Amino acid sequence: MTEIMLGILMPLMLLGTGLFFLIYLRGYPFRRPKLLCKQLFATDARQRAALLTALAGTLGVGNISGVAAALTLGGAGALFWMWVCALFSMILKYAEIIPAMREKKNGHGGAMYYLPGKAAPVLFALICLACGFSMGNMTQVCAATDAVGIAVPRLSFLVAPAFAILLYAVLRGGKKGIFAFAQRAVPLMTLLYCLLCISLLFRYRAQIPHALHRIWEMAWSVRSVGGGLLGSSLVQGLRYGAARGMISNEAGCGTAPIAHAAADSPPARQGCLGIVEVFVDTILLCTLTGLSVLVSPVTTTDSGTKLVITVFAGCFGGIASIVLALCLLFFAFATAVCWFYYCAECTYFLTGSDRFEGWLSTLFCLLSLFAPLIGETGLFAISDLLVCLMAFLNLPALWRKRRLIRAETLHQFSTAEQIK
Repeated sequence: MTEIMLGILMPLMLLGTGLFFLIYLRGYPFRRPKLLCKQLFATDARQRAALLTALAGTLGVGNISGVAAALTLGGAGALFWMWVCALFSMILKYAEIIPAMREKKNGHGGAMYYLPGKAAPVLFALICLACGFSMGNMTQVCAATDAVGIAVPRLSFLVAPAFAILLYAVLRGGKKGIFAFAQRAVPLMTLLYCLLCISLLFRYRAQIPHALHRIWEMAWSVRSVGGGLLGSSLVQGLRYGAARGMISNEAGCGTAPIAHAAADSPPARQGCLGIVEVFVDTILLCTLTGLSVLVSPVTTTDSGTKLVITVFAGCFGGIASIVLALCLLFFAFATAVCWFYYCAECTYFLTGSDRFEGWLSTLFCLLSLFAPLIGETGLFAISDLLVCLMAFLNLPALWRKRRLIRAETLHQFSTAEQIK
């Protein structure tokens, strides 16, 4: 029953809500691609910092190992359905940022500020806090330890202590330190991984047309459709690459708006940056990972993480496995940094003060230190459930805010006649 709820019902709810908003918003902002691009490039430092912080939370090891696992489960056609799911995730992420921007208080925002009543916002903040400790922190350390253990087994025991120490060094700088880290680290780690994938694709460029044909041909089989929907969840929600039905890109969960609310811009314009967030996460990185796996002669392995490492090692030699393990470690670390920010914002909402941030950072780092001692299976199960609960609270709230979302969208994208 749990697998059905988390792996089938939840993705269908997210896709259905995304489809509703795509129709309800009259196809905006996709109907005005030139204006959309103009909004994306006309950003200031605070907007970029908010976007990169949110990206740090969505770009995780699932972009690498999760895609490989999805292709193993659903065949090459799974990648096509990830693209389809990304379209609805874009509009859903866009929609949830708008009320967060409109109803933020003193620079603080997120789903807990626009959820109705008193109990739902508090419950959401508590769940998000717990999710930050589990999925945003401990599962990241476990995934990074696994990746390093595959590439350099003798050094795997150093991952958790190094992770905790570096994490504390970043978090002691407070929110300014988090934004500064995101602005420097996210572009660097994204560029490094993209270059690695592009180099592999160039070497196997003769296989790319065949891979694209396989993607289209297998996209319409039942196995591929199922694997694609599952893969969409694996891309962002499953940091370890196991099929546990998490939500793709965290769209609809109400977490990314916490980071975007730090910016000072019109709601719909900041919502456009949410579209960029999903584009980079799924269309760019997941596509590069998927094509790299499909053009490679490597076909079988024990896990998604090992599959990708084997693919790159087979192309570039043993050094590639080390570089890829560092990429995985970097992605996991950035995700943990971002999720601490979410935890800090939830703590502020619950207490009305920043005075607990120091204690929170200490606890956060201690949990990462002891993460490998906790069973991974339990961590993934808890994380799946927590993300699902946040989505259950957030999606009805977006429905209640649909008129606000539409008004802001039409004000930003349509003509004066359409607004009337």
